[in-house]
Amino acid sequence: MDIEKMYDTGYQAFERGNYEYAIEMFKRIVTLSPEHVKARKALRATERKYLGQPPKGLGGALAGLGLAFTGNMKKNARKIMEKCEDVLVKNPWNKQALLKLGQAALAAEFAETAVATFEDLVSMNSKDLKALKFLGRAYKIKEDYENAIKCYQKIQREKPGDLEAKTEIRNLAASQSMRDKWDREDKFTSKIRDGENAGELAGDRIIRTAEDLEKAIRSVKDQLARNPKDARLLMKMGDLCRQKGDTVEAKRYYGMLLSLDPNNYHARVKISDIDIAELEQALEEAKAAYEADRKNPETRNAYKKARKDKLLYE
Repeated sequence: MDIEKMYDTGYQAFERGNYEYAIEMFKRIVTLSPEHVKARKALRATERKYLGQPPKGLGGALAGLGLAFTGNMKKNARKIMEKCEDVLVKNPWNKQALLKLGQAALAAEFAETAVATFEDLVSMNSKDLKALKFLGRAYKIKEDYENAIKCYQKIQREKPGDLEAKTEIRNLAASQSMRDKWDREDKFTSKIRDGENAGELAGDRIIRTAEDLEKAIRSVKDQLARNPKDARLLMKMGDLCRQKGDTVEAKRYYGMLLSLDPNNYHARVKISDIDIAELEQALEEAKAAYEADRKNPETRNAYKKARKDKLLYE
């Protein structure tokens, strides 16, 4: 069974109230694919739904983890994450296990998983300075400077003398300013992403018709054949495919760019934009089908699933 089928099976079990089986499915997914944030969020939500309320004491010792943070976190990150999940299945509010899980995700460079985990901790206690610091670091890795700055500003309000927070705010503001400057200068990227109608740029071409677009795609493909690792060409090809409406190919080229440059902010944002647009479209279609036939269990379940998928992605 592939990952997405496992996720669907887990979600269906959740909908039927078979929480134990849903937990088993979601836990299997995050073991096989630690970066599957949607499944990890679903796992935590299902665990909490199943238990209903936290056991006494949100913390609790991590006896049995047996893997110290210092020295071996990066080497054993995936193993630590699995052991944390073993603790969390019994108490999904366990702050120590959540903190360790987020730290291991950071060490493994699973930034999305780290962000989701530390956001969960902060939602439980908005004044948890340790969680806020790690959340700020995770946002920084994602190059989400705006949210990273907000984390450190919260720390400063709670602890005005915190030197790390003061330094990070200054450095992150400088990084944000530099990226904004690059964004303004990157006319091709901004025009494609903002979807301006006429006169969009594609290299040296002006795209006004479908024929212009096809010519631009052929031109960039020819250049990529000679320079397959050219980041600028991969970005351009993704943008052109997206403009054409071929989001599958667009995501493939953005993914190729990320394999060369995992921290490329623009590629990550564009993939996220496509995913969100697809989820919103699926939700609209499912809603229309449900409203047209409210008594049909298939349309009702499809609508519930579309709503759940969009909620979990956010």
